[in-house]
Amino acid sequence: MDNSLPDIQVIPNQTPYDQTGIIPAPWYKSRKLLIFCTVFIVSLVISLGYVYSRPALYRSYATLLTVAQTAIDQQSSEADIQHVAIQRQILTGQELLAETITRLAEVEQQQDTNTGITNQLSTPELRRMLTVQAVPDTNLVELAAIGYQAEVLAPIINTWIDIYLAHVQSFFAQKPLTGLFS
Repeated sequence: MDNSLPDIQVIPNQTPYDQTGIIPAPWYKSRKLLIFCTVFIVSLVISLGYVYSRPALYRSYATLLTVAQTAIDQQSSEADIQHVAIQRQILTGQELLAETITRLAEVEQQQDTNTGITNQLSTPELRRMLTVQAVPDTNLVELAAIGYQAEVLAPIINTWIDIYLAHVQSFFAQKPLTGLFS
């Protein structure tokens, strides 16, 4: 082990920074920034061009109460998850959707409007357009129609709801209300 002190050499008249080397460019003129900005602008133009070239997708929705409405001064019944799930199945059932297409065709013929909704609309395509989502902790379901033609969606939702309500009303008209007051 060497216990001696290190040698220190002092060189007089030496500048602390040798200025004969290359002076770096300022940050805003750097090559990396130029490459980054070029790539960013090119990718921005390509991605925005793709997004704005796609057709607009419209959404029309309605909220539907699946149980009888209570009076204002009465306490509402608890949310019945099974009942809401059954109503979702009924709403997206083949029978209801086929009747919706039929009613839309009838309305189109009565109003003598040639929108061509029903000509290109089949039951599987209508099922893809329509969604039913349960609103958490309530007896409400949200019905939505999603498509590329905005003027078509509202009549589809309204007709769908009308047919569902008529279906529910005919179900209760056929079934006697026994044991209700006993």
